[in-house]
Amino acid sequence: MLIKIPEQQRGLSWAVTLLAGLIACAQPAAAADFSSWKCRLPITFSGYEKAETLTNFPALVILSTQLVGFAYDDFAEPGSWHDLRFTAADQSTELNFEVDTWDTNGASYIWVQVPLLTGTNTTIHAFWGKSGQSQPAYTANGATWDPNIYANVYHLNEAGNPYQGSGPLAKHGSTTRDPAQIPGPIGHAQKFTGTFNNRMLIACPSMEIDLSGPFTLAGWFRFSEWSAESVNNLRRIILLGPSSSQRFVFTSGYASTPQANNFSLTISNSTVNASAYPTEAIYETNTWYYIVGTYDGASTIKVYVDGALPAQSSAEGFLAGGSNDNTLRMGCRDSGAGQYLGDLDEVRLLKVALSPDWIWAAWCNQGQNASFNSYGEVIQGAQFETLPPDNITTNAADFKAELLAQGEIATVTVFWGQSDGDTNAVDWDQAVIFPPYSESGPVSTNISLEPDTKYFYRYQVASAEVTNWGSGSCAFFTAPILAFAPVQLTQTVREGGADATDQLFRVLNGSWDYRLAFTLTNTESWFTFPPTSGSTNPAEHWITVSYAGSLARGVYSGQVTAVSEDPAAHWVTPPQTATMDVILTVEHPLPQLAVTPSELSWTLEEGAPISNGQLQVWNGSGNYTLCYTGEVTTGAAWLTLEDAIGTSTGETHSLTVQIDAEQLDWGTNQGVILLQGADQQYGDEAEDSPREIAVTVLVNPAPAPAWLEASQGTDNLHVELTWAAVPDITDYQIWRAEEDDILSAELIDTCSATSYNDSPAQTGHYYYYWVRSLNQYSKPGLWSAMARGYRALPAVPEVTASAGLFTNQVSISWQKLADDLSYEVWRNIYDSTETALKISEELTGTQFAATEAEVLQVYYYWVRARNEITAGLFGQSASGYRALLERPEGLSASAGLYRDQVRVSWQSVPGADKYELWRAMPAEAMRLLTETAALGYQDLSVRPGVTYEYWVRARSASGTSAFSEPDSGFADLGKVGLALSDLLFYPQSWRPGGHPYQASVRLGNSGPRSLSAPDTGLKIAFYLSASAVWEPSTLLPLGTLDYHLALPAGQAATIQLSHSALQGLRVPMDSRGRYYVYARVTPAPSSSLVLDPAATNNVTRAAAMIEIKPPLLGDYDGDSKADPALLDPTSGILVAFLSGNDYAPAAIHFPVADPTALLSARGDYDGDGQTDPAALDTTSGV
Repeated sequence: MLIKIPEQQRGLSWAVTLLAGLIACAQPAAAADFSSWKCRLPITFSGYEKAETLTNFPALVILSTQLVGFAYDDFAEPGSWHDLRFTAADQSTELNFEVDTWDTNGASYIWVQVPLLTGTNTTIHAFWGKSGQSQPAYTANGATWDPNIYANVYHLNEAGNPYQGSGPLAKHGSTTRDPAQIPGPIGHAQKFTGTFNNRMLIACPSMEIDLSGPFTLAGWFRFSEWSAESVNNLRRIILLGPSSSQRFVFTSGYASTPQANNFSLTISNSTVNASAYPTEAIYETNTWYYIVGTYDGASTIKVYVDGALPAQSSAEGFLAGGSNDNTLRMGCRDSGAGQYLGDLDEVRLLKVALSPDWIWAAWCNQGQNASFNSYGEVIQGAQFETLPPDNITTNAADFKAELLAQGEIATVTVFWGQSDGDTNAVDWDQAVIFPPYSESGPVSTNISLEPDTKYFYRYQVASAEVTNWGSGSCAFFTAPILAFAPVQLTQTVREGGADATDQLFRVLNGSWDYRLAFTLTNTESWFTFPPTSGSTNPAEHWITVSYAGSLARGVYSGQVTAVSEDPAAHWVTPPQTATMDVILTVEHPLPQLAVTPSELSWTLEEGAPISNGQLQVWNGSGNYTLCYTGEVTTGAAWLTLEDAIGTSTGETHSLTVQIDAEQLDWGTNQGVILLQGADQQYGDEAEDSPREIAVTVLVNPAPAPAWLEASQGTDNLHVELTWAAVPDITDYQIWRAEEDDILSAELIDTCSATSYNDSPAQTGHYYYYWVRSLNQYSKPGLWSAMARGYRALPAVPEVTASAGLFTNQVSISWQKLADDLSYEVWRNIYDSTETALKISEELTGTQFAATEAEVLQVYYYWVRARNEITAGLFGQSASGYRALLERPEGLSASAGLYRDQVRVSWQSVPGADKYELWRAMPAEAMRLLTETAALGYQDLSVRPGVTYEYWVRARSASGTSAFSEPDSGFADLGKVGLALSDLLFYPQSWRPGGHPYQASVRLGNSGPRSLSAPDTGLKIAFYLSASAVWEPSTLLPLGTLDYHLALPAGQAATIQLSHSALQGLRVPMDSRGRYYVYARVTPAPSSSLVLDPAATNNVTRAAAMIEIKPPLLGDYDGDSKADPALLDPTSGILVAFLSGNDYAPAAIHFPVADPTALLSARGDYDGDGQTDPAALDTTSGV
């Protein structure tokens, strides 16, 4: 990979992407460069999960051989830590640190000032393994401890006086009787075992700290014994203040209230006296605790134990402001009383009241370092030794170095340019990246360069963690360039024409003006040049090349070679060699094959005659003599070419193209005539040769007739064919096959009409038909689409049906048509096949027993013949019926009359000796309930409120009657007294099939039950009757309205019928005269309503009678109003404006050739009471 650094970006901060996301970045000038340090250790404070960002936090780092890859031997000097450094995450910003304990045989403790501790991803790096380093000053001047936070820090590592104080104050402690040095939680600690007369006290006088504001005391405590002395003799652990009356003191034992196994924090002076101590004795002897006491300087003292807050107390005032004589005492009071029995380590005095997050982080970092700190693996870098270049030439050199690898190397890069960039990547011009290296050894790459130029290069090795540069930059020069100007001599002359003209060239130093001597040599005799040596200076020295004359055609190639000499011995390089090509072309102009036209084409009907075509051929360039030949190259037997050989010096020759029309096929016939030309003298191919002339003859067959249709059994006399006429065609061929295969079709006839009846076709047999047009030359054209048809089977003759001869069937018989036919039996209660049902099929005999016929029901029967293709025509019907017991009449089921039963009764059937009573619940199938000889039954198995459907049928020894009409009933669940009144209908004059415009009725509920969900469904049925009183036998149904209404008992509501509901009420088509209109309300089938037994008020009648008049001519929408209509004689469109739809227009189109011949022929042709749109075509009579 070659990276070019733009000129305008040099000297700026930039980044070069090296390989697989590895980045080498320029660091700020103030940043330290640790790329040459041997070892690096990343440390992440993954245990800090609090929200507060801690500034300049002193974090404890523990180094030992327990860390992966760590060894004290990797430091530059045995036993010394002077080459140890810490940086921020950027690996360049150096951090303050202080060594607490350095133990090459165990663990070493170092305090590192972390600028910002935030979240679990805060990372720092430790570096070591760099020789010649001295101890940084900040490790001994307390810089690790922020002066805005800390006053003094005591590590308590000493074995005697003085007890060193770190931090901004740097106040040391002393004693007359030393405590014992013991191992502590962090390095060493101090053990206090004194008595009243033989006390142990570390005193630190003259503490220059202002105690008029907030402050903090912190340290590690381990209690050996709890005090049982009086209050005055409490065990004083740490005291801070100018006197015994002004103090901030940690005591063990108890305070004002005795409390064993505990300690307290007290602040007292003339204005404040407060103590805080944990309320429960939870602390053990011989156990280290991290205890922190804080005072906010105004209101509160707090005690923290192992990062938690077990005690706090209110306090006001301050100890002493601006005093320089505050004393810190560790172990006991000045008088020796209250000797502390226990151990201390890492005591700190701070100028602020630490936050809970800081205290928790300090406890975790010091007491649970392995979980709070995440130590990575020790990473060691690699080194480069730069070597001199090799194989230096005019434009290239090998850049060399020796890689001293240690561990896995990510990327090796060589930086180079015309200036020395040293170890700053941004100052180099270009860079080349190598594949990753993992072992030591030589590294080399060949680089393309400019001649006569001074270059520098330096190697770099980089991984994701460390970047190291080579031992130094290497400088060298490249050699000059010997060059020709121009780089090539070329010339073209015509054979037999003028000789080639002389040409000039010169030899020069292509890189700069330093003078080079040279000698010239020539490889050919057809050109010459004097002199054969010279110098590159002066630049205006030109050399002339002369060419021989009368050369034959061809391309002459030669070469001039120059070899340089360095007369001043300026460059210690081999002699340079340069060459210049000399090319002379002697050309022979070629004749040109010229042809017109470039293509030939004809279009004709099949069978029509065709004329010949002509091609013109000549020598288009006029050069020398053109020889030409022509031939037909395709397999087009219908195409021939005459006069196909000749010569031309410029004159034109005609070639005849002949077409044999009899051999042409339908559609596009294509052929190719190939003409070739050559120079008569040399035989070289002429210009524009060969030429292919496309010959196209489009033969149009007669068009295929469209819309071919064959009748599908509509007639048993023939198969009728029809098709659309083809313009200019007078005759058609009829083709037929017995399978869908046009190759097996046979010509059966020719006709001049656009229809044909195939009478010879057999009945009940499929035939496949095609039609072809015959053009004026009697040539058949394209095939039409296939149409399949067949002749219908004839009607079955002599069909008879028994009329009451059997009690269990109707017997049908007929006459057989043929042995290969089967038969179907159809039935209807009307003498019409339109709605008839097929009741049997695939019968091979001539009789059928219709056992499913209803009793006394007259049926009409038809028998149709069928084969595997089609069914035959329907013949005359035969009527018959089945004689059996009559079905019971008068079935009645009580509807809410009884609380626990439904009583069912029916009329007697002559000849019956038993009756079957059947019942069904809603959405269930009917089932047999009981058999009885009585004419009634009490159904005690019902549930109140559930509606049941009942049927009854009679039985005798000879059979069973049909089921009666059903009736529904239910046990009483509470009645709803519904009543209809005030029935209004408009208009009073109707037409058959018409419907009312407006209708309303009033519904009342006299209770006792309300009409409410889920039983709000009602059915309101409307009837016509000529009787002024309700007589069910006289009713003509108009329609039924499904309605849902919630109606409390004692209330009434008017129901106004919607437009869609009015559309559902239709006057019977066969009704005429004057009628009353009735309405009757009943509950919906899904309802559990029980109407009162007095059903007369469930029926109401409109006061006025209506009159039903004959259908109104011109009423297209059946609203008993004539609709305006107009037949447009220019378009054949009839438009009617429908009064029942706000006179919206409706239209129908009569597609006739001459719309002016149409006459309106409106009338009710289908008997639905509405005028049907119709017109008479007076031209055709249709």
